[in-house]
Amino acid sequence: MVCSNLLCSSIEAALVNGTLAHSDETDDSHALSHSHPGCAVVPAALAAGEQFGIDGARFVRAVALGYDVGRG
Repeated sequence: MVCSNLLCSSIEAALVNGTLAHSDETDDSHALSHSHPGCAVVPAALAAGEQFGIDGARFVRAVALGYDVGRG
């Protein structure tokens, strides 16, 4: 989890970090889909990146893909 020494699974980390992004209002908005894709996409990409040891370029690709899928 971001800003914590607690260890948990990547699924739990993505959920907690996404919830924190919503709670502190650092979420973004996508008007057409009425959603906040960054709160789901970025924490999931961070968790997966840590689990699978991806580099920065793959992290950016994962975030871009998440936004693309999220806008439906």
